[in-house]
Amino acid sequence: MLEEGPNKVNTSTEAREARADAANKNRFEIWYFYGRLTKDELEAIDRASGKPANGLAEPDAETDVIVTVINDSVVRATINPLDSGAFPYHSMPWQRRAQHWAGVGVAEQMRAPQRIVNAALRATLNNAGKSAGSQLIINQSAIRPADGEWLVTPDKIWLTTTSDAPADVRMAFMAIEIPNVTDRLIAIITLGERFAEETTSIPLIAQGQSGATTPDTFGAAQLQKQQCQSAPALDRLCLR
Repeated sequence: MLEEGPNKVNTSTEAREARADAANKNRFEIWYFYGRLTKDELEAIDRASGKPANGLAEPDAETDVIVTVINDSVVRATINPLDSGAFPYHSMPWQRRAQHWAGVGVAEQMRAPQRIVNAALRATLNNAGKSAGSQLIINQSAIRPADGEWLVTPDKIWLTTTSDAPADVRMAFMAIEIPNVTDRLIAIITLGERFAEETTSIPLIAQGQSGATTPDTFGAAQLQKQQCQSAPALDRLCLR
């Protein structure tokens, strides 16, 4: 494998070669086979790797194995630790995708709504920080602080510097507040959450959450009850 080098399998077809980006350029491609091998097949792999005999009684006897394949070569074979020989995982494609065993998952389906919520929440926090304070505009030629410090503090005294200073103090000293648009941004966050529910077909009620929009029907109560039974951590929420 070291003599062949990495990326051997990726260059077998033009499609895979196009997917061999910089992140995977120097990586070996490893495959794991879960299936059955005969005693002779397993012993051939054991001899090549310097391992002792597998101990199977009959030459034609088959056993469940896990085979490791790097590039195009078998490098390891072990007996499946599960007596049933079943896969150590289960796969349920949430949405089917052509030529892909895993399909499209929930996280990928709600990728666009997630970006909407992230961007709106980030903008909400930024706006909250900016609108928490005021922007001060001071005409230093018209007024000056009595204590000589330009730092704004409570009960501070300011003095006019000239006799022709403007009568309206707002002409020399003004505080401008940045508008707080939290309500508008929260509406965008709510819209993103609604898009997430619609694209994944998983409404919040299916997660055991109640709210003003929860339908007051027997079916809705049954759905929440099932979710509470399957997720004990939501017991308190369900009791409310």
